[in-house]
Amino acid sequence: MTIDELKHKSVLTDNFDSIITYQSIFPNKGKKPYFSYISENAHARYQTAFENNSLEYDKILTHLNKSDLKKLKKLERVALRDMSRIEGEFRFHLEGDQYRWYFVQSTPSKELDGSIVFNGLLLDITEQKKAFCSTKKSLSEELKLKNELLSKQTELNRANQKLVESNKALHKAKEDLDSFLHSLSHDLKAPIASLLGLINVSKIAGSKEEMKLLLDKKEQSIMKMDGFINDILDYTRNNQNGIKKDSIDLESLIEGIFEQYSHLNEAGSILKTTSINGGAFVNDKLRISIILNNIISNAIKYRSFHTPSYIKIHAHIAPEEVSIKISDNGIGIHPRHMDKIFNKFYKASESAKGSGLGLYIVKESLSKIGGTIEIQSVPNEGTEILLVVPNQPL
Repeated sequence: MTIDELKHKSVLTDNFDSIITYQSIFPNKGKKPYFSYISENAHARYQTAFENNSLEYDKILTHLNKSDLKKLKKLERVALRDMSRIEGEFRFHLEGDQYRWYFVQSTPSKELDGSIVFNGLLLDITEQKKAFCSTKKSLSEELKLKNELLSKQTELNRANQKLVESNKALHKAKEDLDSFLHSLSHDLKAPIASLLGLINVSKIAGSKEEMKLLLDKKEQSIMKMDGFINDILDYTRNNQNGIKKDSIDLESLIEGIFEQYSHLNEAGSILKTTSINGGAFVNDKLRISIILNNIISNAIKYRSFHTPSYIKIHAHIAPEEVSIKISDNGIGIHPRHMDKIFNKFYKASESAKGSGLGLYIVKESLSKIGGTIEIQSVPNEGTEILLVVPNQPL
């Protein structure tokens, strides 16, 4: 492209503030690089370099940013070696701290005499750079705003999820309360009504034998109420109390539970065997007590009266977990009930003793402390229960 063509090339003058073309020869052989065309705006900005209309390459390079000048010289060396194009964006300083951005492009060609001629073009791209930076800033601000909105949306989603979970928990609590109140009224009213009836019969009882029989029945009604109240207390404590780490004397705990039920009819005749091996046991004592209390009381209440009864407990305390096996030769559990025995208020029959909360409380308590339970049972032969709970060193 000739200089005249450049002067009249509107696509350049319309889109770029100033244009400079130059030519340099390597080796120069006495010929200095020179500028072949300088637009009016470029001439006005760099009048020191172009005074008296001289087009001196070296003078205008004094306006080039020092780091950018090093960059240009490096590109020249690479271009001379590889015959590659020079291309980049460079800063030319004006007065003070002001500077203009120029896009520089220079293409080498080899002459017949072996010299290399660079024909170059400098286009002022300052306004384009400003527009780009402004657009980039706008995009950055827009992206920041979007990220903030996304963060707020995420927080809102989490809050909504927590609200949904809270509503579910509240709904479940209401259902539990309704079920609880229904069972409470039924299971407390029955022994109270029985007790009131026995009191009335006692008033007209004649013999001592009749009185003793009535007293035994009164005791059974009171014990039934006491058992149900204890179940309610266990249920409440398991739901409300936080997890604790206690040092547990398992043998002493089991002995205390057996002692607690020694007053039950013929409970003293049950053969009780306890064997424990291993080291220290650390867990939530309240919940371990609730779990063992419910299981042992069931083994006592549902023992067989046709054969000598036994309850065997074996515990192995390992560093990471504790396994407790409880087996008996009681009446057992029919297979049709096995998938329901952990349901709240579930009773295998109307004549079943207790509140129907026992094994539900056991399962919930185990869940709180990260334990598991397995039950194997054969009707009229007995039941074997395996508990596995974590051992949590203090």
